[in-house]
Amino acid sequence: MKGDTYDLKISEVNIMGNVFFRNFAEAAQDLLEIVNIALPGKTVYLAKKINDAYSIEKVLDNDTGVRIKEGAIYSAENSY
Repeated sequence: MKGDTYDLKISEVNIMGNVFFRNFAEAAQDLLEIVNIALPGKTVYLAKKINDAYSIEKVLDNDTGVRIKEGAIYSAENSY
């Protein structure tokens, strides 16, 4: 999807209005920073489910000691 533009509209929380992104990494980072406003001091991440596992796509680490790394794959068997 190189070159695609993503349009994120925040209407419930008027933080940003309309924002345009050039790639997934930029959109993911901005989304994690928005979540970080609501949950300061927490480690937040984006993951995608692949069959019976989760692939960690992007992490915003706030030095909480949580050891989750981008690119890691975790079994969904014991998740909730």
